Amino acid sequence: MAERNITEAMVREALRPQVRELADHIGLERAMRLVETLGGLPTYVPHIVAPDSSICQLIDQDLAEALAPIYGGDYLQLPLSRRAMVLWLASKGWTGARIAARLRCAQRTVQRMIAAAESGGTAGGADEPAAPIASPQLDLFASPV
Repeated sequence: MAERNITEAMVREALRPQVRELADHIGLERAMRLVETLGGLPTYVPHIVAPDSSICQLIDQDLAEALAPIYGGDYLQLPLSRRAMVLWLASKGWTGARIAARLRCAQRTVQRMIAAAESGGTAGGADEPAAPIASPQLDLFASPV
């Protein structure tokens, strides 16, 4: 296996702004654990975290307590951040096959994302907005000029 040069800065750069802000508050490691567990799921964060609260069924109580001062009384909805997850797991020494199996995506997608990060670009994965599709059809609702 080739040595990878994925740094924490590369992972942070791949984060969506909401997750990057969260990482600034609670640390990158804890933010990525949250994305891994709660990505895509709206989760209520109580003001006071009790051991039997619903959020503690999903994440550790210490992590829930770190969220309470920031999101207490609100719903936390983190994006999936697949590209950041690929880079984070790669920085931990995971193989491309193991990352692909964990994130349920193609191994080629993982390789492309890692290669793009190492070359300083983006892989255009699921975290990138799609380019508009050109259509030869006329726009039904276009206003006349």
